[in-house]
Amino acid sequence: MAADPKAAMRLLHIALIIACLIPGAAQAQNYPARPVRLVVSIGPGGGTDILARHVAQRLGERLRQGLTRAIPEARLNGDPDRRLATIVNLRFAGVDGEAVLHELDQLGITVSTGSACSAATPGPSHVLMALGLRPEDAHASVRFSLGEGNSEEDVDHILASAPPVVERLRLLAGEPAAGATADPALRVGARARGAGVPEPRVGAKRGESR
Repeated sequence: MAADPKAAMRLLHIALIIACLIPGAAQAQNYPARPVRLVVSIGPGGGTDILARHVAQRLGERLRQGLTRAIPEARLNGDPDRRLATIVNLRFAGVDGEAVLHELDQLGITVSTGSACSAATPGPSHVLMALGLRPEDAHASVRFSLGEGNSEEDVDHILASAPPVVERLRLLAGEPAAGATADPALRVGARARGAGVPEPRVGAKRGESR
């Protein structure tokens, strides 16, 4: 049965009012709760929203495969099948995740080293620690978050930029190249900083909710 646009808008209005009355939790710095993508979930455009999520999931899987092939000793945190495909949480042995975050940020790629709700909490991610990671592995982890606004070009940019960033940071840390040499066809140099049109922002910054 087709959704009633007027009923959908009334429901959205009520949800927004309720959301404004619900305080956020302490780990989220008390920001008020708010509905996520409610208008497209209940309105006439719901089918388009489902298609966009499917595309984002496909891009996430492509990103995971590309990074783990291009970067030696890059490992996925979590189950490869039972996870949200748009979230790619990887650990890069021999580097600090915060250093990767800042280097990629200079290239127009925004990533995170922890969950948005615990961004103000120092130390390794308690979620990664609960998965059995060692503290040094949790500190070496970076999360890439893809959404409906991301494209194949965004994934191409990440795949071209992240491998040389990790390699350079490993060399600066005095770490030898981990594992076997990656496929040269995938080890593409990063784009020159400041050249051309500014790159799109990808993912969610540390402390930002999606």
